[in-house]
Amino acid sequence: MGSGVLPTTIHNNTLYFLFGKENKFADTPGWSDFGGGTEQGESFLETASREASEESTGFLGSKQEIKKQLLKKGSYYIDIPTANANTNIKAKNIYRMYLLPMRYSEELPHYYNNNQKFLQTHLDEMIIKKSKIFEKAEIQWIPFTQLLQKKSTFRSYFQNTIEILIKQQQQITEFIQGTLDKKKKYSPTIYTMGSSMSSAKGTRSRTHPGRKNYTTKKGDKVFHRKGKYVRRSRRPYYGGKRTMRRY
Repeated sequence: MGSGVLPTTIHNNTLYFLFGKENKFADTPGWSDFGGGTEQGESFLETASREASEESTGFLGSKQEIKKQLLKKGSYYIDIPTANANTNIKAKNIYRMYLLPMRYSEELPHYYNNNQKFLQTHLDEMIIKKSKIFEKAEIQWIPFTQLLQKKSTFRSYFQNTIEILIKQQQQITEFIQGTLDKKKKYSPTIYTMGSSMSSAKGTRSRTHPGRKNYTTKKGDKVFHRKGKYVRRSRRPYYGGKRTMRRY
């Protein structure tokens, strides 16, 4: 019984997977997902979250963060029978691989690979051999269109999984699109300090009855609080150099 995570995204209308390559000490070299065997008392999800965090040296997030993302995005996983599996598939004979939707980042492999190259060059070889956090010497985004072509470069046991990914391309694409193509979310209520806005009919301020609350032409609410005018924005907030006040 084991479990892992395969980061997946869509870039330029093409499905991409983020694979990790084993270090030079691995018995079965090549590319694969981020995963491993289950420890005592762990569920599939807990194993996948822990292994992904360890093997990515935290670049994909902590165990808790990865688990949260898998639960938040919804689950798409592939159950792969192990070499000893019988026709009656049981949990102990299953390796479960979760797809982790994430935004495409061209820089991610660059930063990870440079970091690993430095560490694996300067640390003692015994540390590299025994530590789980150095299992992946390199990571790379590989597009769906190159999976079949590069099949031989994957770890021998993982090559059957490549065929499954190819067969399930449409379902995977629909799942990833459904999680990444969300409408722009509105930020929590943000109060921006500023001077008084153009006047318009509005309600009276509770704290200062002699002052009015206003609504701007863009639909923002302007309140008079503690002797200052405060604008409450209902539009999407994308960040910027503005003084903010939250209530």
